[in-house]
Amino acid sequence: MRIIKWIFIIIIALIALLLIVSALMPKERIFTQSVEIEKSPRVIFNQLNSLQSWGNWSPFQEADPEMTSEYMGFKSGVGNRQEWKSKVNGNGSMEIIKSVNERKVVFILDLGMGNVDTTWFALERNSKNVVVTWETKMSNLGYPMGRLMMTLFKGNMEKVFMKGLENLKKYVEEQPADCISGEIEIIDVPARSVIAFSGKATAIGMEDFFKESFGALMAAVQSNGLKMNGFPFAIYEGDETTVEWGVTSAFPVNRIPSKLPEGVVRMDLPQTKAVTLLHSGAYETTSDSYYKILDYITGKELQISGNCWEEYVSDPSEVSDPLKIQTRIYFPVK
Repeated sequence: MRIIKWIFIIIIALIALLLIVSALMPKERIFTQSVEIEKSPRVIFNQLNSLQSWGNWSPFQEADPEMTSEYMGFKSGVGNRQEWKSKVNGNGSMEIIKSVNERKVVFILDLGMGNVDTTWFALERNSKNVVVTWETKMSNLGYPMGRLMMTLFKGNMEKVFMKGLENLKKYVEEQPADCISGEIEIIDVPARSVIAFSGKATAIGMEDFFKESFGALMAAVQSNGLKMNGFPFAIYEGDETTVEWGVTSAFPVNRIPSKLPEGVVRMDLPQTKAVTLLHSGAYETTSDSYYKILDYITGKELQISGNCWEEYVSDPSEVSDPLKIQTRIYFPVK
C-alpha cells in the first residue's frame, strides 16, 4: 500500500509540475524557415498565390497522397480558398487574405481545433536569388495540452516547413525559362508628340483598359487619316505595390490633328535619356526584365527621372509562340 501511495503522489506531482510548466509557456508559437531560390520572384509567387498550385510542392500533399481538397473562390490571390480532408494531416482549411504582388502572401489557417491562425510567405529579392520565408503563428494555444504539444512539436513542424521550401525550390528551379530579357542599353530618346488616352486600372482591369484606350486611339487614327510613326506604347505611374495604376496609352503618329475624339489628347514628350532592353515573352512575364533594369540602375548609381513605359513591338494576336511577343521597356534616368 505504501508503494502505491508513493506512486500516486509522484503521479500527482508530475501532473502538477506539467500544469505549472505549461502555465509559464507562451500562448503563441511561431514556426519559421527560409530558403534561397535561384528563380524570379514571379515564378515563385505564382506557386504561392494559388492554393491549386500547392500540389506541386506541398509537404502535406507529399505526406498523404490520398488527401482530398476542394477549392473555391478566386483561382489566385485574395479569396482563393482550400478545404481538405486527410487521415494523416487532419482536416482543415486555408484562405488567402492578403496578396502583395511578388512580395508576400498571407493566409488564415483553420486546423479544426477551435483556433483560426495565420501563415504567410515573404519573398525578399537580391540581385541573384530570392529568399523565401515560410512562417506560421499559432495563437491562443489551449492550456495545458495545446501549449505542451506545440512546444514538443516545434522541431517537427519546422522540419516540415523546410521540406516544403526545399520541394518548392526544386520545382521552380526545374521549370524552363518562359521569357528572355535582352541586353541593357542606354539611349537618347528624342522629343516627340503623340496622341494619348489616360486612365487608371488595377492588374485585373488592365486588359479592359487597353481595349478601351487602344480602341479610342485607333478610331482617332482612322477618322483623321493618320499613319503610325512607330510602335504603340504605354506609360505607367506606380510601383510593384500599387493596387491601381495610372496608365497612359499612346500612339506615335505622322501628325497631330486639330480635332480628336473625346478622351484622346495630344501629349508632348520631352527628350530624355533612358535605360532600355527588349523583353521576349508574354506580358505577365515582364517583371523579370523590370528587375534586371532596376538592378542595373542601382549598380550604375543612376537616378530614375520619370515614369517607365513599355513599347509594344509585336502584336500578340499575330504571334503563336509567347517567346515571340516582344516588349521594349524604358526607364528614364539622369
